Amino acid sequence: MAPRLEKHTAGYRCQGDGGFMKTMEINFLQPSPAKHLTQREIEVLKWSAEGKTAGDIAIILCLKERTIHFHIASAIQKMGVCNKTAAAVQAALSGMF
Repeated sequence: MAPRLEKHTAGYRCQGDGGFMKTMEINFLQPSPAKHLTQREIEVLKWSAEGKTAGDIAIILCLKERTIHFHIASAIQKMGVCNKTAAAVQAALSGMF
């Protein structure tokens, strides 16, 4: 499923000198919903959002660090985001943890 594009327009805003300036139209790319993540992918993103490294998560979950990297990469791809931080934020905003 392709990501949805949500458009936000701010209009005009006042400048410090009393004049007005037209603000730019900003488009925010909304990632695809994370409904197809596995429980393990969600768990790994949750630990990642709490500041744990892949090595830390591997120890906590009794897995190899490479497996943690695999779960993170899979979640990033499924969610249509560009990095681990964006995936963790999107999962948190979606109420997954």
